[in-house]
Amino acid sequence: NTFSNISVPIAPNQQYFQFRLYLDVKNSTTNITIAPYADEVNFSYEDKGIGICDDGSPNTTCNITTVKSFNTGDLFQGTGKLFIKNGGSFYNITGAALTLNFSNVTIEDGGNISSFQPEPSSAPAPGGNITLIAGDTVNVTGGIFIRGGNITTGVSPYMSASAGILNVTATRIFINGTIDGEGGDAPNPGTNNANYGGNGSVILLNASQINITGVLNLTGGIGLSIGSGAIKKCAFGGY
Repeated sequence: NTFSNISVPIAPNQQYFQFRLYLDVKNSTTNITIAPYADEVNFSYEDKGIGICDDGSPNTTCNITTVKSFNTGDLFQGTGKLFIKNGGSFYNITGAALTLNFSNVTIEDGGNISSFQPEPSSAPAPGGNITLIAGDTVNVTGGIFIRGGNITTGVSPYMSASAGILNVTATRIFINGTIDGEGGDAPNPGTNNANYGGNGSVILLNASQINITGVLNLTGGIGLSIGSGAIKKCAFGGY
């Protein structure tokens, strides 16, 4: 809900009053004015982070335990620690870009960030560009899925989409889970049609300590063909 004005009646002989205002704010600006006695009133509010966190707040500990949809270009940030727990996800099916900026970002086993087109399409979407920023540690034991979309038959040239870019900046980075940045595959186009797989993901890691023991799937997509004269193009793998 959006409130443009909130009035609190005060009796003439009432010396003080107290009320709590809980704000569910996402990507918006909150302006609060108390008049006409602003110099006589002590006012504070607590951002509960309800729009993002299932438990906690962005400036303390923010736990994600359910699926959160996001739009391209969304930025979720806070001064606290972010935990994407088992069953928790930031999820988009159109390859949207997402930025998370916290003191620590942890994707636990069973949690994930997913930004890719799950079904083949005549206009496949590339995987989403995911940016993780942490003042201390990024720890991935769950998954990040930014694969390119697969193309359907019936469209020429057959060009599948490339995977997204994963950009991580922190003091320490641990990847013990799975990064799926595979390029999209193209079907058999038949005779004399071009067929192009999508490029694999690019991963950019900026940290003083990097430890990778998990799975990085950055292969280029496959262009299948069996028709005589057909052109088969497997895409570049990621790096």
